[in-house]
Amino acid sequence: MKYVVMLLILTGFVGMAHASQNEATYSTKISFEEHYEIEIIGLEDEYSTDEEYSFDFVISGYGYGCANYQVSYPDGNGILIGTGAQSRCAAQTSMYEFEIKSLDRHGTLGNVAIEKPGTYAVTVTFEKPSKYFPTTVNKEFRVVESLDRNSNELTPLKQFKSGVLIDGINCRESFILIPKHDGSPACVKPETISKLIERGWTTQSLVQDIVMNTMSKKLGPECSQNTMDEIMSGKTVEEKCAKLMDELFTKRQSEMMRQGYAFDQESESWTKEGHPDMMMNIADYYRQNLKSSKIAHESESEQLDIASIEDRYIHLNPADMCATMSLEFMSPDELEQIKSGTKNVVFLELADKDIEEMPILDELIRATHNLEFPSNEYAHAKMGMGELVDYEFFIMEKAIEKYGDSKEDYFIKLDPDLDEKLADPKKQGFSNEFIAPQIVYKDNVYVLGHTVFWVSDEHEMQSMSVHLKENLDESQKFVTLNDEDLESIPKIGKAVTKIGTELESVVAFKGVPENPDWNDYREWYANKSAEQFGTDDVHVRGFIYENEHYDLGFLIC
Repeated sequence: MKYVVMLLILTGFVGMAHASQNEATYSTKISFEEHYEIEIIGLEDEYSTDEEYSFDFVISGYGYGCANYQVSYPDGNGILIGTGAQSRCAAQTSMYEFEIKSLDRHGTLGNVAIEKPGTYAVTVTFEKPSKYFPTTVNKEFRVVESLDRNSNELTPLKQFKSGVLIDGINCRESFILIPKHDGSPACVKPETISKLIERGWTTQSLVQDIVMNTMSKKLGPECSQNTMDEIMSGKTVEEKCAKLMDELFTKRQSEMMRQGYAFDQESESWTKEGHPDMMMNIADYYRQNLKSSKIAHESESEQLDIASIEDRYIHLNPADMCATMSLEFMSPDELEQIKSGTKNVVFLELADKDIEEMPILDELIRATHNLEFPSNEYAHAKMGMGELVDYEFFIMEKAIEKYGDSKEDYFIKLDPDLDEKLADPKKQGFSNEFIAPQIVYKDNVYVLGHTVFWVSDEHEMQSMSVHLKENLDESQKFVTLNDEDLESIPKIGKAVTKIGTELESVVAFKGVPENPDWNDYREWYANKSAEQFGTDDVHVRGFIYENEHYDLGFLIC
C-alpha cells in the first residue's frame, strides 16, 4: 500500500539521522578509543507474584568482542542463576566494532514468576574493562503481592495473558505500546523505539501496525475504521473527522515539546538528544497527507505557532510582547470551586459568529485543547484570620523546638491585638509576614503559600495554599510532622490529602500589539459583557463556548 512505502521512506529519514551519528562515532573509533556498553532491555520496574518477568541484553562497543561475559538473574524462588559465554581472543586480534545480542545466543531470559515479594536484580558483566574494572550493568526490579487490579494497573504481559488483545492493552502515562519480536506486548518510552528496532527487539512493521491501530481507536465515531487508508488514497475526509485528527496530532506535538523534543530539519524528524520519536513522526506523516487529501470543508485552521510549553501553560508566538492575552480553559474541578463561591458569578455565552469577530480567541481556544488537564500539585486550606495565625504559630513552635531560634526568625511582621480587631466588626486591616519552614510529612515535602500579605478586611476568610515539592531543600529550614501534628492543623492536613486528586486548568498566552489590538480586544469583550448583563451587579468570570468554560485575561507589563 502507498502508506507502507511512505512510512519506509520516513524510517529512512530516521536512519539517515542515525547514520550521521554513527559516522561521527566511527571516526573516533578509528583513533582506537576502546569502549564497551551494556544495555538491559524489556525489564520493567515492577511485577506481581503471579507475573512472569523477562529481559534481553546487548553488549556492544569498539574493542575485543571475543571476551567472556556473565549474566545473573533470579529464578522463581528468587535465587540467582546465571548464564554466559567463555571466549578467548586469538593472538594479535585487532580491536573491532561488535555487538552481542542475548536474543541470538540465549533467547529471552527470565520468563518466570517470582513467588516471594522483594527487590531483585539482573546483572550483566563483560570481562573487558571500562577504565580499570570489568564493564558491569545492574538493574533492579520489584516484586509485589498479587492484587486484583484493573487493566490500567496491570503490566502489559499480565493484561495480554488475561485475554486483552494486544491493541487494547493500556500503558502507563508517557509510555506507548509496542509488540516484541515474539508477539508479546511491552510498554516503552517513545524515544527508545528506534534503538529497540536496531537491537532486533521489535520490528518497524510491528510498530507501524500498532501505531495505526492506536490512532484509529483514538479517532472515535467521527471517523470510519478505514480513515487511515482513506487519507493515504486521497479520499474525502469528513470535516469532524479531519478536525479531530488534526487535534490528535497537535496534542501529540505539544506533549513532545513539553518532554523536550524538537523538529530536526536535517533529518526531518522529531528528536530528543538524537533519538527520534517514531510515534510523532508517523503521526506527523499522516498529518501531512491529511492536508493533501480532499477535506470536506472549505477553509482549514492555521497550524498553531507554539513558542513553548511548560507544565499546564502553553505560549504562542509572539511570546515576548508587553501586551499579552491569556485564556484559561477551566477544568471541571476549577469550575466547581468557582460556582461554589459566595460571589454571584456569571459567564458570557459566545457563539461561532463571536469567535469570527475575534479570531485570536479561536487560536487561544485551540491552544488550550493541546494539553490534558494535569493533576493538582497544590491545594487550598480556607480559614479565618485567627485560625491562620494559630496555624503559623504551631508550625513556628515546631521549628523553634528543632533549631533553637526565636519568633523573630519567622514572623517578620505581625500586627498586634488581632483578637481585639476580630472582636470589632469594623474593618481595620491586617498585616502578616510569616516565613514558613518546609514541611516534611510521610516522605513528601510541602511548602506553604499566602503567609505574607496585607488585607483590608481581617474578617474575611483567608486561603493558605499547600504545595507539593519534588525535593527537600536542605539549605532551608524544615520541620517533620506526623499524623498527630496534622490533627492540630486539620485544614492543612485536608489540603495535603487533596493534592493529586483534582484537575488543574490549562492556560494559553499570546502577545499582541498594545495599540490598537490589545485595547480593541478589551473594548470588544467589555461590550459583549454589557450586551448580555447590562449594569447588573454581577461578576463576569469568563465565557462559555461549545459547552466549555473559559476565562479571558488581558495582561500588560
